[in-house]
Amino acid sequence: MNKLQALLKTKFPHSKIGTLKDLTYKISGISKVRYGTNCRDSDYDEISLNNIDGYGQIYIPSSHKASAPANATALKNQSLLEGDLIILHRGKVGKMGIIGDKYKRRIVGNNSMIRIQFDETRRKDTPWFVMQYLQLSFVKEYIDTYIPSSGSTKRKILNPLILSSLPIPLFEECQGIYKAYLFNKRECIYKPKL
Repeated sequence: MNKLQALLKTKFPHSKIGTLKDLTYKISGISKVRYGTNCRDSDYDEISLNNIDGYGQIYIPSSHKASAPANATALKNQSLLEGDLIILHRGKVGKMGIIGDKYKRRIVGNNSMIRIQFDETRRKDTPWFVMQYLQLSFVKEYIDTYIPSSGSTKRKILNPLILSSLPIPLFEECQGIYKAYLFNKRECIYKPKL
């Protein structure tokens, strides 16, 4: 049992402790959609983790730049879904937001992000629980100790394997009650026009 697992046993005595992969469908890096010679599809928007509302949802600003043509197959495979949790894996490592349901076009990320996907039965509350959990100071500290440094600048880069094996209390989906609780508890600082 590692240090975080022991701490979780004391903080969540009535919960089984598992790993993040136990709560998710898939954890993976996001690939580029603009590659190859067959780039003709511009019916999408690329998200930025600079555009997160007061609740933690990612939005597309009304003044966003036009999308460059992308590969249709890549777009199909990389389109983000409601409830996906997106995390920066380099730069401001750990900055995160959740994909909502109010987008006009397909949504994609970029290759500086990790996508945590949840199974259909875990898209209402589990992404919000996981996002709150990942923002706890003792969890951030634990993750930071396992992020390898790379390159001459010793820049830290988070990888999906570290997230997959992260100890976490196993959370039961509760039909949107947890999300509603968070939204009622938080006073939204900024509500963007979608």
